[in-house]
Amino acid sequence: MIFKGKKRIQIKNLRLTTKLVTTYTLLTVLPMAFLGFIAYWQYTKSIEEEVGEYIPRLVKQVNGNIEIEIQKLETLPDLIYNSGDVMTILRDSQSKKKSVLLHEEYIMKSYLTRTYLNNNSSHILGAFLVSKNRIFASTSLHYDSFGFEDGSLPYADDLGLLGGMQLLLPNQTNLTFEGNPSYFMLVKPITDFDNRKNLGTLYIAIDVAFFEQSLQDLQKEKNVTMWIMNKQGKIIYHKDHSKIGTVEKGIHDYPLLNGSFRTEIDGKRNLISISESNELPWVLVHSMPIKNMTEKTDVIRNVTIFFFILFTLITTLISIFFAWTVTRPLNELGDIMKRVEKGDLLVDIPIHSKDEVGMLANSFRSMLAEIRELIQKNYHIELRKKTAELYALQSQINPHFMYNTLETIGMAVEEGESEEVVKMVTLLGRMMRFSISN
Repeated sequence: MIFKGKKRIQIKNLRLTTKLVTTYTLLTVLPMAFLGFIAYWQYTKSIEEEVGEYIPRLVKQVNGNIEIEIQKLETLPDLIYNSGDVMTILRDSQSKKKSVLLHEEYIMKSYLTRTYLNNNSSHILGAFLVSKNRIFASTSLHYDSFGFEDGSLPYADDLGLLGGMQLLLPNQTNLTFEGNPSYFMLVKPITDFDNRKNLGTLYIAIDVAFFEQSLQDLQKEKNVTMWIMNKQGKIIYHKDHSKIGTVEKGIHDYPLLNGSFRTEIDGKRNLISISESNELPWVLVHSMPIKNMTEKTDVIRNVTIFFFILFTLITTLISIFFAWTVTRPLNELGDIMKRVEKGDLLVDIPIHSKDEVGMLANSFRSMLAEIRELIQKNYHIELRKKTAELYALQSQINPHFMYNTLETIGMAVEEGESEEVVKMVTLLGRMMRFSISN
């Protein structure tokens, strides 16, 4: 209570100008700032909600486009069945001369080149057909570490399903291409449907640019990151190619696999949008800093803050001016009152306006005039009173004085002091003459 009392006293002791400016700030600036903050927060929130609804639909559409492209790739291995020469080579298990083997290798390489490299997507880096301890290969770039001798040939146990085929990530094979491009491999066994025998395995290496072509529109935004991973978190494609084949451990913390949610990555708030593929065992992830969504809003916010500060400064100066026009006459009137307090009743009281302060100054001027008039009246009354008292005193003193003077003269005569009597009579005569003349 004492503290509150001190606070109350301090506020009461503030100057009127300070009170007026403080009142303006509390009633105008602070409410405007609060309303502006609420409006910006609500607008930003609405933008986040709209983007949070729009991006998943866009990601889902892109995921569908990738599914269509993958479905086209699924038909590539089946093209082998259309070639009688290739099927004959794969079915033939007899030992052959070196010249025949070289001729068959030429036929297979030509067929792979013609079928998978020349007439299809430019994203195919190479096609490898493994059959009966033989490898037929056709690549657009020089390659290394894919064969039987060094154990670099991947095993079927390491493969993951991808639609009707199997998926092989770069970290699951030692195969490298010139320039070290990132890639993934589609693997499909070649089966002889006539006798139900396995004729071999076809490996198709596809550059990750295959995904980039479908995702390029979504990845144009600044700081946007996209990746494709299976439901266990293994990354099939990532904008940062060095992360391909790694595991996204945070997938277990994702609240959903279709839609959007907010999370914090490296200390920054991000909007994560996810679309789970209906046909393929993966999810497409789109990560965008929330700051990206509010960049234009932030520009508007900064401009608004600038004009708000400018408006506040101007209106504060105006409020100070009006407060000064109110307090200046009051201060002048206070100075005049101090002079009156010291006894100067002849001060001039200027009246600058007809408002309440002017009315107060006019009333004070009238009061001073009445005070001066009352002082003048009291002065004359006191003067007349003193004069009357003096006359009354004189009227009492004169008879006694004459009686005493005559008694003194009589005693001097009896004692024969004639000279003293003459002086006293002379002086008494002069006094009577002076009294009569004045």
